[in-house]
Amino acid sequence: MTIFLDIKNLGDYSGSMTAQFERYPKEKRRSPRIDGAGIKVEYFPEGNKASTVKSTVKNICIHGICIYMPEVIEVTETINMKIFLPGSDIPISAKGVIVWYGAGGKADCYNVGIEFEKISEEDQKKLSDYTEANLK
Repeated sequence: MTIFLDIKNLGDYSGSMTAQFERYPKEKRRSPRIDGAGIKVEYFPEGNKASTVKSTVKNICIHGICIYMPEVIEVTETINMKIFLPGSDIPISAKGVIVWYGAGGKADCYNVGIEFEKISEEDQKKLSDYTEANLK
């Protein structure tokens, strides 16, 4: 059985996020982001799995992800993702909504900010543990 969390109402997933803010008091986001080096992602617009695209991650946190996209998918569009963390053979599955995009980072790619909407409790824990372990 898969349980999905409503990330918008998740708040502080664990006490570890509070500790992260104490270590990084200038952080303005809901949760600190880490560099996406080594993290891969596959995504497709909701309802169109045939158009799966592989890409890389700029940064990630427990509430969202910034990925490099070769094309613009409109703000408010929903996409499904498989996120491949280094050292793990099983990807994190998540559904998210595009909240912003802009030029930059890589040639011929856009930076695209995606807020997670649905992610299983198990995958949320994996992501939280990975994020905490990789904060600098």
